[in-house]
Amino acid sequence: MPSSLSFRWIILVVLTVCGLASGIVGLSIWRNRADDIDRALRHAADTMSFMADQIDRIVQDIDEILIQYRKQAEVLDIATDDEFRQYFTAPRRYDLRGAMVASLGRVPDARHLVISDSRGDVVMSTNFGHDTPSIGDRPFFHILAGAKDDQLVVSGPFLGPLSGVPVLVFARRINGTEGAFRGTIHLSVTMEHFERAFRATGQSHGETMTLMHRTSREIVRIPDGPTPGAMPFDWHRAVAAGGGSFRMALKAGREPQWATVQPLARVPLVITLTVPEAHILANWRSQSIGTALGAAGFLGCLLALLGVIGRQIRRLSESRSELAGANRALAAALDNMSHGLCLFDADGVLRVCNERFRRIYGIADPIPLGTHRHAIEAMCRARLRHQPDSSEGGRPDDIDTDTADDPTDRIYELADGRVVAVNCHRLAQGEWLEMHEDVTEQRRYQSRIEFLARRDPLTGTANRAEFLDRLQNVQRLARRRSGTVTVLMIDLDRFKDVNDTLGHPAGDALLRETTARITACISPHDTLARLGGDEFAVLCGAAPQAGDRPGDALRRAEEHAAKLATAIVAALREPYDIDGNAASISASIGIAIAAAPAETPTDLMKNADIALYEAKARGRDNFCMFVPDMKDAVEERLRLESDLHLAVQQSQFMLYYQPIIDVVTGQVSGVEALVRWSHPERGEMSPSEFIPIAEQTGLIVPLGDWILRQACLDAMRWPSDVSLSVNISAVQLRGANLLDTIMATLEETGLPPTRLEIEITENVLLEQSAGNISVLRQLKELGIAVVLDDFGTGYASLGYLTVFPFDKLKIDRTFIQELATRSDCMAVVGSAARLGRSLGMSVVAEGVEAIEHVEWLRSAGVVQVQGFCFSPPVPAAELRFGDMFETFESHAEPERTPKGGSEGGSKVASAA
Repeated sequence: MPSSLSFRWIILVVLTVCGLASGIVGLSIWRNRADDIDRALRHAADTMSFMADQIDRIVQDIDEILIQYRKQAEVLDIATDDEFRQYFTAPRRYDLRGAMVASLGRVPDARHLVISDSRGDVVMSTNFGHDTPSIGDRPFFHILAGAKDDQLVVSGPFLGPLSGVPVLVFARRINGTEGAFRGTIHLSVTMEHFERAFRATGQSHGETMTLMHRTSREIVRIPDGPTPGAMPFDWHRAVAAGGGSFRMALKAGREPQWATVQPLARVPLVITLTVPEAHILANWRSQSIGTALGAAGFLGCLLALLGVIGRQIRRLSESRSELAGANRALAAALDNMSHGLCLFDADGVLRVCNERFRRIYGIADPIPLGTHRHAIEAMCRARLRHQPDSSEGGRPDDIDTDTADDPTDRIYELADGRVVAVNCHRLAQGEWLEMHEDVTEQRRYQSRIEFLARRDPLTGTANRAEFLDRLQNVQRLARRRSGTVTVLMIDLDRFKDVNDTLGHPAGDALLRETTARITACISPHDTLARLGGDEFAVLCGAAPQAGDRPGDALRRAEEHAAKLATAIVAALREPYDIDGNAASISASIGIAIAAAPAETPTDLMKNADIALYEAKARGRDNFCMFVPDMKDAVEERLRLESDLHLAVQQSQFMLYYQPIIDVVTGQVSGVEALVRWSHPERGEMSPSEFIPIAEQTGLIVPLGDWILRQACLDAMRWPSDVSLSVNISAVQLRGANLLDTIMATLEETGLPPTRLEIEITENVLLEQSAGNISVLRQLKELGIAVVLDDFGTGYASLGYLTVFPFDKLKIDRTFIQELATRSDCMAVVGSAARLGRSLGMSVVAEGVEAIEHVEWLRSAGVVQVQGFCFSPPVPAAELRFGDMFETFESHAEPERTPKGGSEGGSKVASAA
């Protein structure tokens, strides 16, 4: 604070000195300016006085000539104007003209001396041999004619009538008797005479000298230049005062000037000398700039010195403030840091100790600086849960502070259960730094992270990484002991339905309950893991028993795995109560066993996955053990899937059609479209071989679009009363644009909607999807018939009839083919026909292979039949329309297994 105050006084004194110096310099510069202007004006006044004398002498010479000859004209005793004119025209007066010419020599550059009468006509002139025109129109003539007093009139300048050069006219009045106006006498002088007089003064650069009338009309300007216009009021005032000087502020864009005015005594003429202010002040400006620069330099140096001093003082002040702030920040940081800190000097004396250190160890009173390190370490040891003995390394007082160079870390557990980590460092100057950190939460988080890295957070079971590690360890142990390793891959069936219906919290609760049920089935030595989603795995290891023959260990492992899988399937099949909501799921289990295993953990997991896939393919809710042939089947399926992708891109498919016959007329009333795959290596393939794969991979959507379009194009070539039946997969129905696709196809091909029939299976309705029902209703509104295919093979066929009003029911071929051998099949078909009639639905029987079945089906109420009895599926070019009963003889013994299989296995998409 004192240095800041003294610096303020220094600034005040320096600024005062600078202000005074600036004022003195400015005043001196301003006085010099005034002196230069005064000198210039005095010089101008002297010049004007000299010029006035020169011009007055010239005018005096001219006036003497005028007065001389005016007297001669006035002494004549002439009473009238005519006598006046006659007198000057008499020959005896030629000697007067000679005298006048001789008088002109007294005035250099004098042009003419002329006497005129009262009318302005020239009666005497020095112009020999020239007629002098009348001067009655000249201004000076009119002035003199009306003058009441005797005066010398100056007029001009104007061009002489004979010489054509600018002249200035000096004239006087000639009076007759009793003062009557008799005429004028005037002398013309060229302007060059006055210009030479002006130049003789030796004008300085920039000076302008002007001879003017008192009316401010310009006569002569040296040097020649633009006329400044009307003279200001100051000019007229100076003329009236008999002379003087003033400053003229000219128009914008022109610099100001100083003017000196000197009126002439004999004539109404004024001499004006103007000098630009810039010329007057040229020397002053250069001197002032030098003076100002010198003063500015001095003041600048003074201010720079002041700035340097101020900057140093400010830096010193800032450094002190920063140091104080840094000390405060350091103290705050030390007191609020998460670590306890103690700094000892080379002698072990405490120099720094923060608040956190005391809080960690529960020391209430501040620790005085200067306390020895051993005393502080004793305080810390008193608060430990277990006192370290001499055999334990890392006691604080066991460290040799004179020789310890490397960091020493210790972990202590305090009496209250907290854990403290201590890190000690020897510094460069021998100081000793200890950092104490409460790592209780860190240890807890570390344990939690380790748990999450190896365990599933939802179920508490092992996760995939932990399961693979344990599998690797069990396999390593099994190799050494010739034991077995068993992996059970468990996948929950219909878990997604529960999760989507009841919500994710219910799904999580179901997974936890599932974990509990599986845990109850396995032994404590087995490992249960949740691999993700609704997929679990169980790991079992078994050591060989004494006296085992080859294969005994594997057989026991298979029996144990089958028993365990059966128990798990049964346990998971039991209903669940999830927050008051009943839920049911099942499980599919794939089992892979390795005896004295050579497979890697990845191979064993892959084998279990293959077995799980096979279990799902067999209908779910069961288990399957891996056999090597399964791997070949999976690889074959993958190859077929790849070929199917290429087939869709290259359009390797063709359509076959099977007629649908009216049982009354025998006419073809409809045709069902059936797809075949022309595989480049395997030949023609039935839909049952590739449609399931197409549905699982989603390729059924582009394939179905192609089938629909091609079938509609073919149907446009058939009779207009023949309908077209196309099978639609559940995957297609779940798509977002099936309705748009059908409408666009009908519009493109021109097929009327009333000729199109869409066949779906009962599996489509298993989902009970409101979206599926909505799409079917929109199709019916367009006039498209909806047919329930494979009726009687589902779980609740009768219930589906209440969900949606179908147009037709297709009785499954399995009931039709055994009509002749099984009475229950006849009862089912008859009931289905009666049910269809009562609901207003047409009934179609597919798979008819005997003509005797047709009569019975007709009597039972079936209206349409379809089967090899009339025609196998054929290409569009081989279709025949007409009375199919007449052609029956040609098909009396149909080929039971035609190419591509029967129509029952040739649907575009049996329901997924």
